[in-house]
Amino acid sequence: MLTSMQQIRDKALTLPVQTVAVACAHDTEALKAVAEAHALGLARFILVGETDKIRALADGMGLDLSDFELVDARGEAAGAAATVQVVASGRARILLKGFVDSSVLF
Repeated sequence: MLTSMQQIRDKALTLPVQTVAVACAHDTEALKAVAEAHALGLARFILVGETDKIRALADGMGLDLSDFELVDARGEAAGAAATVQVVASGRARILLKGFVDSSVLF
């Protein structure tokens, strides 16, 4: 049984790296989580959302986006739909909710 975040991270590092599509990734907290997971080598990321905002936030955080794929989508509904399409197409295996209301995804 995993009982700490460190144990979860250690276990995750033994698993194959997956690609995660982040819905409406134009959010500081979402990008912080993505940056940390990327730095640990836990996953690859496709950032879906308002790419101008994603780039501005990343610049402000000192986050280099060269290892990330960006997909431009304006608004919550378009961002959610584009993220679902990325996963459905097989480009990513995991969908992560960013700055989008849960009701838009479901």
